[in-house]
Amino acid sequence: MAKDVCSLSRKLPDCEVVDLDELNLEGRHADLLVNCSGTVIVVEETSVAKSGDIDQVSETLEDVRSNSTKYGISNDPSRLVGIIHFTRRSSTQVVKVVSSRSKRDLPLLYANCCDDLLRKVREVLTRHSRR
Repeated sequence: MAKDVCSLSRKLPDCEVVDLDELNLEGRHADLLVNCSGTVIVVEETSVAKSGDIDQVSETLEDVRSNSTKYGISNDPSRLVGIIHFTRRSSTQVVKVVSSRSKRDLPLLYANCCDDLLRKVREVLTRHSRR
């Protein structure tokens, strides 16, 4: 699937949006990383959400937490969030798995269109800036 299909880099000018494929990372990883004022959001872009997408986001979040410099992040992130963005459909099973795998320290969200993705990214950033 094409990276940054929702043009987050253009719509979030104060944030750094990184295509993780460009970092030549080994192993499975999510597609995008949004770094904005200490908050890091990992995004997996997919047409049909599958449980493997959830694993990729979770594994990438864990890796960012332990190896942030590998992702070009100079300071340890103050908040990490994962979002699975599907453009076609998702089974109710996947939505339940996202909810059950979401942890307090590594929350997982899902977005079902570009507008929903942008709304959720902005909510995460707004919620964090109020702290």
